[in-house]
Amino acid sequence: MLDWSGLALRDYLTSVCFLPKIARIVAGFLCGINNQRKMSLRSVHLVGISLGGQMSGLIGQETKSICKEDIGRITALDPAGPLFQGLPVSQRVDKTDAIFVDVIHTNKGVLGYYGNCGDVDFYPNCGIRQNGCPLEARCDHLRSLDYMIESIHSNNFKARSCRFCPLNCNLDNSNKAKEVMGENCSTNTSSGAYALQTNPRTPFAIG
Repeated sequence: MLDWSGLALRDYLTSVCFLPKIARIVAGFLCGINNQRKMSLRSVHLVGISLGGQMSGLIGQETKSICKEDIGRITALDPAGPLFQGLPVSQRVDKTDAIFVDVIHTNKGVLGYYGNCGDVDFYPNCGIRQNGCPLEARCDHLRSLDYMIESIHSNNFKARSCRFCPLNCNLDNSNKAKEVMGENCSTNTSSGAYALQTNPRTPFAIG
């Protein structure tokens, strides 16, 4: 785990400004163990929440620049939206930052990034308000981490393809493409947006 709490706990703007520098340091470390220990970068799976989700994308970009090779996977958990919304892909997490990028949106347009930014984007409860959270955005934002933790031992976060949640998203339509959200998401899955519903408390997965 990367402990950058000394910088992450400063004011938001300062933390954002340090992301590129930290990304270069981590990328240098990954390239170093790739060269010295022959660790395949394809086996690397970066997981980050909020600013960590955005930083994971920058680490992927820096690793590609230094090592001339892509890391295997990035999972961005409700990547931060403020100060990143509308930026070019070179300054935020994007599907080009790794061989496979999956994103879990739980507070889009508030604390989280609004819009698809991965190969696969998951929108539990339509991606804004999470079941069981009070009217407080921080709970919705951090719920993405709870889902990811539960998914390590569960294949029950079953999602269906969805263009506009909930207007064009019939979760009971068996003809729609299916995917599992979280750790066990298939890296060979069809790209696009997927939606699912969750329970208000653990276990969160319904499927």
